[in-house]
Amino acid sequence: GNLTIAEALVLACRLHSTYVGDGATFTGSGGAWYQPYVDYAVETAILSPGTYSDYTATATRAQFASILAAALPAEALTAINSVTALPDVAADAAYAPAVLSLYNAGVLTGSDAAGSFKPDTTIQRSEVATIVTRMADPSLRKTFTLTPAETQEEQTVSSDKRFSNPITAEDLEGTWSATYFDGSIYEYTFSGNQFRRVVEHEFSSLGYTSYTVYEGTYTMTSVPMDGNEDTRRLTLNVTYQETAGDDAKGFSDVGSDSRTMEFTTDLNWPQDAFMWSGAMFYRSEPDVYDRYLLATGAVGERKPTDPDPAVYQYLVNYVKTNGSIVTYGDYAGQYEYVLDPYHNLKGNWNFYLYYDSGADIITLAGSRNWKLEGEDYDSYDLLFINEYALTLTPELTTPFAFTYEGSGSLMHTGYGVETVATADIDPFTFKNSTEAMTFTSYTATVEDGRERDEENCADGLQLMLSALEGYALVPGGYTLTDLGFDQFYA
Repeated sequence: GNLTIAEALVLACRLHSTYVGDGATFTGSGGAWYQPYVDYAVETAILSPGTYSDYTATATRAQFASILAAALPAEALTAINSVTALPDVAADAAYAPAVLSLYNAGVLTGSDAAGSFKPDTTIQRSEVATIVTRMADPSLRKTFTLTPAETQEEQTVSSDKRFSNPITAEDLEGTWSATYFDGSIYEYTFSGNQFRRVVEHEFSSLGYTSYTVYEGTYTMTSVPMDGNEDTRRLTLNVTYQETAGDDAKGFSDVGSDSRTMEFTTDLNWPQDAFMWSGAMFYRSEPDVYDRYLLATGAVGERKPTDPDPAVYQYLVNYVKTNGSIVTYGDYAGQYEYVLDPYHNLKGNWNFYLYYDSGADIITLAGSRNWKLEGEDYDSYDLLFINEYALTLTPELTTPFAFTYEGSGSLMHTGYGVETVATADIDPFTFKNSTEAMTFTSYTATVEDGRERDEENCADGLQLMLSALEGYALVPGGYTLTDLGFDQFYA
């Protein structure tokens, strides 16, 4: 989803507070949840009074950059690049100084070789993590040299241009690449009906480079956009085998899948190119694939990593420091920390981390509340509550114990459905592509729902692990690999 102005302020205020070490708590009595952040932002000159009238509105990239750049003093944004202008940022725009400071500090890099910023477009939460991380850790910032748009045109007018109506699969033949805002390099290669995509991302602070590879077949259609024959939408239906891993711990087969991707192109561009997911792809050499082959040849297949018990103690301290004690319910008396408080992963899901100091056990919990309603159900609305739990012990002994409880009620009749199931989770073999888990026990009033529940529980655990990594492990410098989930890519 897209980031709101209030959420951008939360990030900026916490960055500023951490940098100056003022110990701000951001608590308030009544009012909007974000009001303490607004007050703090005004007090610290991150924001001028009255700048925004609706803090729940979606933030543009220009607004996000203005807020974020004000979070740190100039000495914390030391210039490592020499950017004086951007193709889509007017020199007299109010946000221009903030944007340029982030480019020069290596926090922002642009969406293409010219450094296009797209100031009026929205920014998604999935993009924000890398930007904020670069703000907090200068060692992750990027040095680069932009190619002015005029220079690009001069260089490419004489380039190999094949696109013309109608665009066919033959026109896509060859390799294409683009670099994304987070430093990831995407490389597509097409040959006949064969398709390959390689994604390379360097984790310089962790000392390794990851690769995700799709290899398979595809079909393509090309249609005009909004009746304009020169502006085309290329729809690709691909079926592929996925391999993923890194040059430190090896690679593994993730599984097979199918998906649809849409590229856009304009026949008036001076050279063949297409846009996908906000980046511009140009013809290139298969350099990324070559580096991937070198990496696989050097480290081979992925080997299991034993869970690190130090992670358990870290999570205990994290929950006790950042959470609070539950006063009622199944977890009464335990420490509770809320993961994904703004429901970025799934709107109808809640994720928690619990610590039972008496039993010395950590529980990763997820719950989903939903109902079936509408004309087909009328007043017979079905209400469901699904609860999932993964238990961790101090030694992180595997397999991990997983439990599932499902209940439902038909409001008109009061009829209830109860399901209780358990499973043993091997962290090395459980992947984000795992389609179903295997229950070790299953009790339900509707026995024929077992297969469906095994699939739903796999989906639920995948969401829970993503929440755990993003909201508890990463802040401490850990990943799911440290818990033994070597083949899970959140």
